[in-house]
Amino acid sequence: MKKDLQSLRLHDGNEITGTFPPEIGVLSKLRIISLGNNQMTGTIPTHLFSQLTSLELLSLYNNHFSSTIPITVGSMTNVAALYLDNNDFSGQIPTSLSQLENLIDLRLSNNSLVGTVPEEIGMLSKFLQIYLYIFHLKNVASSYHKI
Repeated sequence: MKKDLQSLRLHDGNEITGTFPPEIGVLSKLRIISLGNNQMTGTIPTHLFSQLTSLELLSLYNNHFSSTIPITVGSMTNVAALYLDNNDFSGQIPTSLSQLENLIDLRLSNNSLVGTVPEEIGMLSKFLQIYLYIFHLKNVASSYHKI
């Protein structure tokens, strides 16, 4: 792979199968990863997020990723848009999402997430929208009323 690659766009019906390639983590200059609307499965490698600190858009919607959303997601501090909707993620929404200072758009709908929405996420100064429908969540924080 070309190490100075800034954009990886293989979304919308390329029917890519298999797991998320951990080798993408060496592409430290990536600003955009768009692999949405494919047939990818498995978990997202936990080390990936701490390696991709230049990332501004991570779009993995409409695949079959499973397990929990790794807590290391909070290390991608340049991310403005995070699309993990329509997958098979389970467990809690990680509080580490509140470390994404540039986050504007968060999409987690149509997963099997449970519990509460961390109130800290609603405190992000640039945060504009969150998609959480079809969830088993409780106590959606009052800080989201500003969104």
